[in-house]
This record gives sequence, structure tokens and C-alpha cells, in this order.
Amino acid sequence: MAIGRRLLAPIQQTSGMGRWVLVGGALITVMFVILAIFAPWIAPYGYAQQSADGKPFPKLAPPGGEHLMGTDRASSTSTPGWSGVPGPS
Repeated sequence: MAIGRRLLAPIQQTSGMGRWVLVGGALITVMFVILAIFAPWIAPYGYAQQSADGKPFPKLAPPGGEHLMGTDRASSTSTPGWSGVPGPS
């Protein structure tokens, strides 16, 4: 119980706007921690991953069960001009 009081002491000692800023910051931090814990389930594929289980991802597919927001034109090379890396020749 003493640990709980010690953790809540900063909230109990503040008042007014300071308390709301402290609580808001704590809530945002907790949200990011929860997102980090569940990240492997939220985004199971790597940034540049082009296939899963040997099956390539569809290009420009409409929204569906596997890809709720659809897919884009991702290719195995970077888009010319984005990062200064030239596109395919």
C-alpha cells in the first residue's frame, strides 16, 4: 500500500492545470506502452516485406479480410526520388 501512495503522491500534490497535464501525460505514456506491447499483432509484417509464407502480397488490392485497408503499389525497390536512391533501370 505504501508503494501505491508513493506513486500517487505527485498527482495528489498537484492541483488545477498542473494535475490535468500530469494525468494527460501519464495517459499518453500508458497508451504508447500498450501499443508497443501489442505491436506484433497490430502490424505483423515488416516495413519492406513483400510476401508472407512464400505468397506475395497483392498489389492494389481492394480492402478485404487479410488487408482491412487494401494494399498499395509497393514494389521490391524504393520509389525514385523519395530517398535519393535511383529507381530500377
